[in-house]
Amino acid sequence: LNKFSVVKELRQGTGTILVNISIKNRTNTEMKTVKVEDVIPKPLNLVEDFGTLIPNSLVNTKNGTKVVWKFDTLAPKEEIIITYQVKSSMHVIGNLQLPQAKLTQGDNKVFSGNVKIIGK
Repeated sequence: LNKFSVVKELRQGTGTILVNISIKNRTNTEMKTVKVEDVIPKPLNLVEDFGTLIPNSLVNTKNGTKVVWKFDTLAPKEEIIITYQVKSSMHVIGNLQLPQAKLTQGDNKVFSGNVKIIGK
């Protein structure tokens, strides 16, 4: 049984794509030092509008932008929803595969499933 659940979902907006990552502590124990990482692949660009949870770091890599959120503690059964928006620097033709979000806590690593953006 995974101690955490990680779900990544997309919603097509007007000119942007809304990304939702929900993480949940599935245990009855407080979990410390939880890190969530996501990569925004080129040709997608981050829209600097994070709602309530500002990332701790943004790192530009050759494949895109790596976004990292850090949480000191997750209470038992606590769920946190991270949202951000991306927009494409070109028209997305067909399907664009997004990388999985990754949660790390000690030796635990949990990945969301793969997520597709369906082009119009």
